[in-house]
Amino acid sequence: MGINISGNTDIISATDGSLTIQGADFTAIAAGSTAAPSISPTGDSNTGIFFPSADTVAFGEGGVEALRIDSSGNLKLSAAATSILNSSGNKILNQTGSIIQVVQTVKTDTTSFVSTNTNTFVDISGMSVSITPTSTSNKILVFYTANVSQSSTATIHLRLIRGSTSIFQGDAAGSRLGSTQVWRPNASQYNLDIAPMKGMFLDSPATTSSTTYKLQGTLGVTYNGTFYLNRSWDDTNADFSGRTASSITVMEVSG
Repeated sequence: MGINISGNTDIISATDGSLTIQGADFTAIAAGSTAAPSISPTGDSNTGIFFPSADTVAFGEGGVEALRIDSSGNLKLSAAATSILNSSGNKILNQTGSIIQVVQTVKTDTTSFVSTNTNTFVDISGMSVSITPTSTSNKILVFYTANVSQSSTATIHLRLIRGSTSIFQGDAAGSRLGSTQVWRPNASQYNLDIAPMKGMFLDSPATTSSTTYKLQGTLGVTYNGTFYLNRSWDDTNADFSGRTASSITVMEVSG
């Protein structure tokens, strides 16, 4: 049993090794540990408060750290999949639908690739972003803006991909591709038009591994042509032409 003596006593030690230093304006105790906290209730010696390092306070339950306040004042839940709850038992800092993290890729330069009478989708350079979900039950909300053009009267097809899997596309029918989004230009203006193709999808990757989302494109089988991002086909050096930026953004949403 520890001994605590008030007054001007400087140092008092007890047979169990605990130590109390008490002066007129303070009381100091041993730092303790997860197995034996400095402050614990009678009959539950492995649950309580301890001090793992300078300027840090920690709380343990059953010999395991439950949470701590670090030297920067941050409150950290120590065990995975734990939450701060309100009086009704509902999560208040990680409620269903809360945004956990946001990652974005912005592409400001141009890119292109040749699409030669094929339905094969090609990765659009620079239009990918990776995120590591914190829970398998969480979802990923994907936003994209791709400013595209092409050098023929072909239809531009986009697909949203997770890893190597298309995750948001229509059903193919006959010679019609299953795509996330399509744009067919005005035949008389195809070399000037830049189409802002935008989309959003809520995905359920069911993983805590790094996951990459990206955009792919093709012009299909009817026309040969070049697919462009962030510029028009003719890319005229004039103020009426211009260049654009594109982006792909992912948000982890608590499940």
